[in-house]
Amino acid sequence: MSIIKGSRPNGTAAPHSSKIKVIVVGTGLAGLATAVECHRKGHSVTLLERHSEVPTNGDGIGISPNAARIIRKWGNGVVNKHLQDFASDIKHVHTWSHTGKYINPTSFDDFTGVKGYLIHRASLIRVMYEHAKFLGIDIQHDSSVTDYWETGQEAGVVVNGEKVVADCVICAEGIHSRGRSIITKSDFQEPQLDPIFSTFRGTLDTEALRQDPETRWAVESESETTRDVYKVWTTHGMHLSIFTAQRGNITVWYAAHKDKALMTKSELEMARQSPNIETAIGWIREWPLREKLEPILRKADNGRFIQAQISSYQPLKTWRSPLGRMMVIGDAAHPTPPASAQSGSQAIEDGAVVAIALELAGKNDVPLALEVTEKIRYPRATAVQEEGRSIQEDSFEKPEYEPEGRPEWMWDHDCQESTYREYELVAGAIRSGQNYIPTNCPALIV
Repeated sequence: MSIIKGSRPNGTAAPHSSKIKVIVVGTGLAGLATAVECHRKGHSVTLLERHSEVPTNGDGIGISPNAARIIRKWGNGVVNKHLQDFASDIKHVHTWSHTGKYINPTSFDDFTGVKGYLIHRASLIRVMYEHAKFLGIDIQHDSSVTDYWETGQEAGVVVNGEKVVADCVICAEGIHSRGRSIITKSDFQEPQLDPIFSTFRGTLDTEALRQDPETRWAVESESETTRDVYKVWTTHGMHLSIFTAQRGNITVWYAAHKDKALMTKSELEMARQSPNIETAIGWIREWPLREKLEPILRKADNGRFIQAQISSYQPLKTWRSPLGRMMVIGDAAHPTPPASAQSGSQAIEDGAVVAIALELAGKNDVPLALEVTEKIRYPRATAVQEEGRSIQEDSFEKPEYEPEGRPEWMWDHDCQESTYREYELVAGAIRSGQNYIPTNCPALIV
């Protein structure tokens, strides 16, 4: 089937030309991507953020080719050029065992150069946010959403006690979304799925690492063509990694330890509020490399790292509200294991697809647009979750495991071209009550 009406994958529509008003809640990757993509497709966007400034904490993130292709279109390539200044220029990830035995180099080309980005999350968010501001998107800070509502003709939120009205609401509040249960009338259910692991992640003072003879080696590049590094140390049930970005000027670290049981809510809250680096150091206490690695962890300052426990959730039954004018996306809908390297990329795909679906459906068929979005995105996001769980388990149980080639269905997918091509097929299946068989993921997941 040929691509149908609309501005087409590489095109943009005139600002506000669709007459569709979209409220987006949250200025994380999913929220910012949705706001920008909806603006590009002619919708009027109000972007709500409960904080007074855009959140800038976090560790590193990889944006793979399937999502980077979306960002590269923003600003006729200007945004991509700006991101290259902040991204890592590594070509390989180097892995050692906990004893110091060198395991392998793994190619990382898909996240660097013209294909993708390996970057500090805060830098990525800031560049996306500044582009949204440049476009003139209505961004409202100090806007705490306390309720979501809809009728057959409109939808909206309650912010600081006042109703805000639009044609649809896209909730991108992240994994701890307060709106998820209101919109979908459900939430992630126990039991959560294995593997369960505790994590530390954040940034390190790169200059302090360079000035200390005990840690200088960790951020020194041995390559003549790249200034950044990515180093991993691993054993059964535990791994530690660091990478640099921005040409060696920022250092990100990540540690994960497989757990046998879930932490209680009070334990989780205590870990979030007062992360304790001694816990992470304790994980490597028996490692032969402890004396070499501990000084690196000692450079972690409170406030620049977070402690959490991560597990896999059973998929939600639906991402949409009963009347079809509200939807959750990103981690609020489908949190993805870090090993898949797809959490941010899938969030960006969500935003691109919903923007196109709204463009093609038009103002009179907004609920249809959100249902089409779910039909296209739900199976694919679920497949990515499953793939991530498998990779995560292998990385913990097989320390010398070398990941197989990146799945083409995941990494090479063009969700914009696909949505323009598939829209009428999906909409027709919905109207006729037939099943739609997606083409953007393995059939096994359908």
